[in-house]
Amino acid sequence: MVASGRPVGEIAQALGIGENLIYRWKNGLKKGTGTAKNDGVQDQNLFLENERLRAELRRTEQERDILKKALGILGREK
Repeated sequence: MVASGRPVGEIAQALGIGENLIYRWKNGLKKGTGTAKNDGVQDQNLFLENERLRAELRRTEQERDILKKALGILGREK
């Protein structure tokens, strides 16, 4: 994406990552150290963990909302 001429800030925002990470990838590829590849794997793992946690949060919020409604219904019957 950087090679195509897009600004780093725009790319970072589109991917939801920091600009410094893009620069590290770019520098890692230039040096041929392989750190860019390792960072990519780590980022993928973090992305997957983030998605799992978001799903768990949604599920927990739904459970909370159901309990709130049940408490409201049970509280009115008295």
